[in-house]
Amino acid sequence: MAPIMQFVLGLLVFGESIPAERWIGFALVWVAVVLIVLDMVRTPRVGPGPEPKKVS
Repeated sequence: MAPIMQFVLGLLVFGESIPAERWIGFALVWVAVVLIVLDMVRTPRVGPGPEPKKVS
């Protein structure tokens, strides 16, 4: 959360200029985050299976 707040603060409050290369890097990081979250949501969690039946 802190890096996002620093980015917003620098951009909006301090008026820092951001070159195109940084925007591209920023976009790539967020695309990766979105892909990871989508994969986590789509992939079911695997818990412990049922207890094996005892054969006597």
